[in-house]
Order: sequence, then C-alpha cells, then structure tokens
Amino acid sequence: MEYSITEEIHQHELTQVSRWWRRLGLAEELKLLRDQPLKWYTWPMAVLEDPKKSQERIELAKCISFVYVIDDIFYVYGSVEE
Repeated sequence: MEYSITEEIHQHELTQVSRWWRRLGLAEELKLLRDQPLKWYTWPMAVLEDPKKSQERIELAKCISFVYVIDDIFYVYGSVEE
C-alpha cells in the first residue's frame, strides 16, 4: 500500500518537472539540449527518499536540469583548451 502511494507521489512530481520544462521552452529554443526530465528527476528521487520532501525533489530536479543544460552547451560549443 505504501509503495503505491510513494509511486503516485513520484509520478506527480515527475509530471510537474516535465510540465515546468515544457513551459520554460529551452529545448525548443536551443535544439542542442537534451530533453530528459526523467533522468533529471531520478537523482533527487534517489537522494531524497522521504515522501514529505516532494517540493525539495522538484526544485532539485530543476537545478539538475540546468547542470545538464550547461553540460550540453559546453559539449557542443566548448573546445579542448576550455
């Protein structure tokens, strides 16, 4: 029973992160960016296990998405010297 409640919480949080990412529109503006909200959300889900930390997981996933954005930009536009 508790597992299904936790699973439902995680699905709701992932939906919120995905919706935020779509509204942000960065993936449409910069075609080089990876569109992987599930991957970004997996980190906070693993680190913050307490079901009460829903908002913290969502906000951490948003921060992690920008780490991937920066990584994608440097991967495409960066040089070996940088």
